[in-house]
Amino acid sequence: MPSLQPRLSARIIGQMSDASAMISDETRAAFEAQCGRIITIKPLVGGFGGASALVHTDTDRDVVIHFPDPPLSNEKFDSFARLSKLAAQVITASSACAHGVAHGRVEWYAADFVPGTSSETVASAPADAQGEWLRSLGVVLARLHSLEFGAFEQRVGGPLFSSWSELVDDQIAAVGGRCVELGVYDALRLEHLRRRVTEVAAQVDSVVRPALVHRDLYFGNIVHGSWSVTGLIDFEHARIWDPVADMVKIELWVFPELSIDPREFWDAYEAEARTLPEYGDRLAVAQVLEGFAALPTWYGLDDARLIRQYTDMLESAARRLGA
Repeated sequence: MPSLQPRLSARIIGQMSDASAMISDETRAAFEAQCGRIITIKPLVGGFGGASALVHTDTDRDVVIHFPDPPLSNEKFDSFARLSKLAAQVITASSACAHGVAHGRVEWYAADFVPGTSSETVASAPADAQGEWLRSLGVVLARLHSLEFGAFEQRVGGPLFSSWSELVDDQIAAVGGRCVELGVYDALRLEHLRRRVTEVAAQVDSVVRPALVHRDLYFGNIVHGSWSVTGLIDFEHARIWDPVADMVKIELWVFPELSIDPREFWDAYEAEARTLPEYGDRLAVAQVLEGFAALPTWYGLDDARLIRQYTDMLESAARRLGA
């Protein structure tokens, strides 16, 4: 059976010493003013969301320059840049370090390069290597989730939500509403699901604390060395949410690819004093949010496989929640 995980990791391709055609003279000048003179550029294989390149500068620094497609709003960039810097305080993370604005939007940004190997290779590794990788991922994620905040936020600098259920209700209206506008979800079904998901979120409010979540944890965004996870990259989707939100893609695209029991991950995560009570209901709430957020992208790309996978996930979560 072919893998259901999209192959979106950033990997160096080719051995060219320069790929300057990727960067305009204007962008090069702005980049070098912030990061140092470019010595080499190596294109990266990207996934959805734009092109990237690994840049080595005369300051002996390696950074990844990314050209998001579409360009980011200043608010979105400021939010993920601040969150990636916070993440870098407790784990090795690709924190944003420079950017360029044109026409009121961020057309490129640079982030610190995290050395290591894409974790896509873990799926075919021996069981003992998979176990080491899972345990180290549990530790890294628990440390990321250890950062404490006073409120939930969809983006830094945006509205503050005192409870998880308040943010959930707000976000289902926004991302679910977009699915209705695009004709990929029924309006009446959305309203029923919104009420039920918000009710369940309110029932678990007392055990949900705001944490820094990555929200895009598949193999390609997890870097390892000698089978031990060394860091996380690509914090564009980071939020201050329920930490269980980080388990959606891990449950969907990571655990099913491995040959060993995911208990290795959970034992390590919980050993860092991180427990996640009411996990099942919290996961279902997060799956609904992820489903509505991503479906417009999958429909826009006409990716039947991911449309089906996400629709199934959304409906399974709705059934669990009694909607």
